[in-house]
Amino acid sequence: MTPTTTPVTPTTPATIRTSCGTSPRMSRAPACTVMPTVLPRPLPGLLTLLAVLSILSMMLLPAAPVSGQPVQPDTDNGDLLLPQGAYVALGDSYASGFGVAPYAPGTDVEDGNRCQRSTSAYAHLVSQRTGTELVFRACSGARTADFYQDNAAWEESAQLDALSVDTDLVTFSVGGNDAGFAEVLGECLSRAQQGDRGPCNTDEQLVSRVGSAIDALRGTGAREGTYSYDTLLSDVAARAPRAQVVVVGYPHMFPAQGAEGSAGRCEGVLAPDQRWIVERTDELNDVIRQAAQRHGMVFVDPSQTFAGHELCSSQPWFYGVSSQGQFHPTAEGHQAVADDIVEALEALEAARFQAG
Repeated sequence: MTPTTTPVTPTTPATIRTSCGTSPRMSRAPACTVMPTVLPRPLPGLLTLLAVLSILSMMLLPAAPVSGQPVQPDTDNGDLLLPQGAYVALGDSYASGFGVAPYAPGTDVEDGNRCQRSTSAYAHLVSQRTGTELVFRACSGARTADFYQDNAAWEESAQLDALSVDTDLVTFSVGGNDAGFAEVLGECLSRAQQGDRGPCNTDEQLVSRVGSAIDALRGTGAREGTYSYDTLLSDVAARAPRAQVVVVGYPHMFPAQGAEGSAGRCEGVLAPDQRWIVERTDELNDVIRQAAQRHGMVFVDPSQTFAGHELCSSQPWFYGVSSQGQFHPTAEGHQAVADDIVEALEALEAARFQAG
């Protein structure tokens, strides 16, 4: 598959902005989302349904206060007022649910396919709550190149091949492996095991590798095997022109100020390195956010939702270094990301309805 290389021109129609409300299913404050600059196609039938519900609410319910917040469905059982459709979930291990066993048959094979697609990954939760039919193609270890290239050894086709004109919803997260976050953590842990007391973010070669990868994802640099987010989002839109696309960023693994556990480290990582990893995560999220804005797509930032649930907190939503899913979200983390995605979809539909 040849990636699209057409330059992206920012869209000019009026921007719709909306604050994120609190879902009736959640007590926590959700992550805010970047609303698209051009309203994409509504998921089939939703505007008609919302219009009918609006009329019924005027006849049967007290008038709602004008608060400027998106209208949230008032449901006791958590069911959403979203129609059925085709939902394709792409991405890397943060999307596949690595660490949250059990996995789908054929995706956790020794010396074979190790995509490790969890049945508790956020994609399954979003599918259940939106009534969409899920095509789950996220794969552990995936990089941007895996959106374009087949993995013959694992019998996996290019992830973008799962998209079509019939796709209604797309979610994905990718870029963390291109940026080399796993290698960074491995280097930090290796130094600690060797008795090195210094931070690993002083390694100029390591820092340069991460920086050049993020530049390539931003489109201001080039690195073999790494595709820019602008190229990636252009190709997603070309393959699924009618779909609502939700691009998911990366949560903070550590507190912004760093945390100190055993021997002044959190899961083996020194506080200065924790802060550096958080800063690079924010930098990558900013690259993704800006690209999503340019393409009129929704960006969900789970770093806000994970605040207070980082590693070494009292209730972490990440697996620690001694767990099989080390440095990846737990089932609770995937539930939180699913909440954010669904809330973003609800807010988008409410904003579209309010705009007429």
